[in-house]
Amino acid sequence: MTTHNTDWQMLALADVAPTPWRNGGGVTRELLSGPSSTDWRWRLSVAEVATHGPFSRFEKTQRWFAVLQGAGVVLRFPQATHRLDAHSEVLAFDGEWRCDCDLIDGATLDFNLMTRGLPAHMQRVRAQTPAYTPGVAGLAAVFALHDDTRITQGHHSLSVPHHSLAWRALAAHEVVQVHSTHALMLFIEGAL
Repeated sequence: MTTHNTDWQMLALADVAPTPWRNGGGVTRELLSGPSSTDWRWRLSVAEVATHGPFSRFEKTQRWFAVLQGAGVVLRFPQATHRLDAHSEVLAFDGEWRCDCDLIDGATLDFNLMTRGLPAHMQRVRAQTPAYTPGVAGLAAVFALHDDTRITQGHHSLSVPHHSLAWRALAAHEVVQVHSTHALMLFIEGAL
């Protein structure tokens, strides 16, 4: 982890050890969580899904899910079915819902944001975001899917390498902009 002069921190996915799933269907790399990894209210992770199967259910948890690479998945909920690939918008859903995951054509790499009682959002960036100015303090993060990803804040600019996460606590009304061919940007209110 490296702290930059603008207080952004960075972590490469390759530097995080994978944790195998109990059912043997894949592995997860936890990038960041708080206030701790065992008692979290928010969590960012990347999963390698190798086989069809159900998602783990998380009570009182909101989830955001995005396919990063691979042919994609079909997520089947009692209420609806969603076909997602690396071009699809981020899907938000209740972590308590029953969800079965079918792989479309082989393994996928997927990004997950989960929160408990903290409002959040996650979106794909494919060019340049409008200037993002949160109304409240929280945690901003960018996961780069292309080497051209850059975060601009005031007079400072930070390059984020492919498959790396950059994050920073933002005060209310601080302005951030992301420029990238492909990245994920997220913000979690109250996560500092």
